[in-house]
Amino acid sequence: MGINRELTIQFVMMLLGISAAIWNIIVFFSARKAEKESKKSELQALEYAEQADEYYKKVIAFYDNEVEKQQLEVELLKKAKEKQNNLELKEKVFAYVRSNGVTNTSNCAKSLGISNELAFDVLYELCYVDRQIGTGGSADKGNMDRNVWTSNR
Repeated sequence: MGINRELTIQFVMMLLGISAAIWNIIVFFSARKAEKESKKSELQALEYAEQADEYYKKVIAFYDNEVEKQQLEVELLKKAKEKQNNLELKEKVFAYVRSNGVTNTSNCAKSLGISNELAFDVLYELCYVDRQIGTGGSADKGNMDRNVWTSNR
């Protein structure tokens, strides 16, 4: 009696079918496991991205604050320098008026190499704010040269 060839083929086919089904189940579960690990990696990547974003925001806020501080310091230095320059100019104008005794705005401006408007502003401040010099007439910016500035000796 020999092995029925047809049964053998059917048996081999059945084994191949069962093997393929088992293989499909293994591949299916491996794919689900890989999908879960992928989602876990994705969530972890999102968490890292959020942390990096928070760190970036903190760094930007720190540097913005530092830039703001530096700009404030620069402004303060500019104002201090401007104040020093104004004080030096005021001293020069005062010395000019004291040395001449009597002057008008344009002579003072020409002598010091400044504009008539700036000279008038400094003379006005020396007269009405600091009270270091006097004036003969009313100090009017519209008629700068009609006014006479005098030394308070």
